[in-house]
Amino acid sequence: MVRVYSIGIDGLQRICNCEEGKPISSRAFCYSTFFDSMATTPQAVPVPSVLSTPNVLALAALCIAYKVLQALYNISPLHPLSKIPGPKLAAATYIPEFWHDVVRFGCYSKEIRQMHEEYGRCHATA
Repeated sequence: MVRVYSIGIDGLQRICNCEEGKPISSRAFCYSTFFDSMATTPQAVPVPSVLSTPNVLALAALCIAYKVLQALYNISPLHPLSKIPGPKLAAATYIPEFWHDVVRFGCYSKEIRQMHEEYGRCHATA
């Protein structure tokens, strides 16, 4: 005998004793093995991930290649601002601005003043 808890159409909970495999009513059967199988942990199914290591490395390499090509374009003769004087690293990237503002705690304005003295009023600063 198995004790089964069921909720009827009227919403009341009923407790039934039945033998396994025998119908309790026209809609319900008594299966104790069903509830036993719910207690076990389901097996993990391997799912192919988009964020696998080769995909992440390929995306990182693509981002780095894009930034390198962008920096090369910024200092190439094809760029419309390539004729403006100034340090080439500052024209190509934001590395000098990051260095002076973050590492040296806000000294980029002093560096720009020195660039004005060296290169004139108009110069490249990224």
